[in-house]
Amino acid sequence: MGSRSASRTNYTTVDRVLKWAESHHVRTGRWPAERSGRVRDARGDITWHQINLALWQGRTDAPEGTLLRDVLAEHFGVRATHQRQPLSEAKLLRWADRYRRNTGGWPKVTSGIVFESPGDTWSNLDDALRQGSRGLAGGDSLSKLLARRRGARNRSQLPKLTIGRILDWADAHRARTGRWPTTTSGPIIKTNGETWTAVDMALWKGLRGLRGGDSLAKVLYRRRGVRRAQVIPPLTPRQILCWADEHFRRTSLWPRCDSGPVRGAPGEKWYNIDVCLRRGLRGLPKGGSLAVLLASTGRHARLAVNGPKIRSLRLRRGLSVSSVSRQVGWHAPYACGEYETSKRKRMKIEHVRRLADLLGCGPPDLLAAPSQWRTI
Repeated sequence: MGSRSASRTNYTTVDRVLKWAESHHVRTGRWPAERSGRVRDARGDITWHQINLALWQGRTDAPEGTLLRDVLAEHFGVRATHQRQPLSEAKLLRWADRYRRNTGGWPKVTSGIVFESPGDTWSNLDDALRQGSRGLAGGDSLSKLLARRRGARNRSQLPKLTIGRILDWADAHRARTGRWPTTTSGPIIKTNGETWTAVDMALWKGLRGLRGGDSLAKVLYRRRGVRRAQVIPPLTPRQILCWADEHFRRTSLWPRCDSGPVRGAPGEKWYNIDVCLRRGLRGLPKGGSLAVLLASTGRHARLAVNGPKIRSLRLRRGLSVSSVSRQVGWHAPYACGEYETSKRKRMKIEHVRRLADLLGCGPPDLLAAPSQWRTI
């Protein structure tokens, strides 16, 4: 059987229509209208348009010419669009103030129904402000009204930002928390709804008077020297070697992983540089190390007691690392290349000879094996 037409549908009484309307309101939060679609509680494929037509044609116990909106207005106090009460800015502001007391935030276009005005929604009020209907002047909006009269944050009319203002907020954040802000630091205290995420977005996209292509991390690094993972500058082997030469001139020793901070490079540590060389981070080739870099440039090396060739010879004779070091007698690292002195060169040759005698191999065998040399 096909769907029943409006002329054949018998709705019997208005009471049944009212029950369907009340159920629709409970389910959706809105009273039904002619275009509300199918009536879910009715048997068969009946729509609210058919009910409205049946009411108008007198096929119910209501007088002929009655409409659905008239029935809802009479029994539930639902006003039709043409019967809505006039509005004023003062009235809208009273409703907005009550909404803020109840919810903690200002109403938006998507905030739903207005409880103080049955049949109205905040979207309808925004339309009235824009179009100038229901006694309003027009050319306005809900967000503009609240921003103008209540100081609410209007996303379409946000105040301009400057790098100086952002830095002031960052300094205040650090003074209060002991840490520099990040994009996840949440709201900015003593501002009208500003967040660090919004500030970072404005810096990146060039919004609110900023030039764009920037970020909160870059600004703090550039103006406050705050290092973050996303703004750490790239490294080059030449730069690392310059720092190593300066370390050697100052201490007479070549840097190691545990040599601590790099003098003259704020935030850099020799351990972090070694990790970057090993993992290929910050623009460096992968698979190296601080020791390999210094040795490959002829800066710092000594004979490794635990190297692969020496290890096999040492274990064959049952010698430990400490016993070999004690019998050979070295106690200081060697400098080679441009930093090698004649005294240290003679010391290195003498230690190689002692080690060769101890292990039972010739000195040329040890000197010809690059894997036996490592930097410290």
